[in-house]
Amino acid sequence: MANIAALKVPYIYIRGNHDSTATAAAVARQPNARVIDNQVVTVDGLTFAGIGDPRFTPDKSVDPRKPPEEAVVASGQQLAGTVVHYGVEHPGRPVDVAMVHDPASATPLVGHCPLIVAGHVHQRQLRTLDPVKRPAVEVPNSLLMVEGSTGGAGLRGLESTEPLPLALSVLYFDRTHTIAAYDDIRVGGTGQTQVSLERHLVNPKVPVEPSASPTR
Repeated sequence: MANIAALKVPYIYIRGNHDSTATAAAVARQPNARVIDNQVVTVDGLTFAGIGDPRFTPDKSVDPRKPPEEAVVASGQQLAGTVVHYGVEHPGRPVDVAMVHDPASATPLVGHCPLIVAGHVHQRQLRTLDPVKRPAVEVPNSLLMVEGSTGGAGLRGLESTEPLPLALSVLYFDRTHTIAAYDDIRVGGTGQTQVSLERHLVNPKVPVEPSASPTR
């Protein structure tokens, strides 16, 4: 956990299905960390809403590819309610980023947050989500960014023919708190050394510096 403090930047954390309450408490003790669970916080000008995974499965009893449990979807509904309540109490200050662990929790948040980030499946995904039901007033879409594995896959990272690569994203926001671009960074799995970085523009009208070339 001490490595979190060594980052010297704000660290926002939500609990995953393999994270215990003891793990969350250890993260919360780090001076630069914020543990959020069905809460809204503003850090360095960006407003985040997040909720932890309602499950605790320290082993592999839950296959991330199986249909979501009702509790997972319900947690997204719970966070959506918190986001709506925050918007009523803070008009003109919407939530910029919603954080959920399982992508299945994202659906209730569509239209309430422009950007939703998730993990759980250990596979990089990026897609636009339409609101389930569009009322008479137009509801905006939401961008869902599912991160790959940053090291939390455990033995799963060694079970396939090729080692599971480590992956993370660096997000860039413009002055209106809208995501403008992101860097997709991948590091080879166990026993490998290749590193690649690709920059993607979310809004092509926003100028962004060119990306670095992949290295091996």
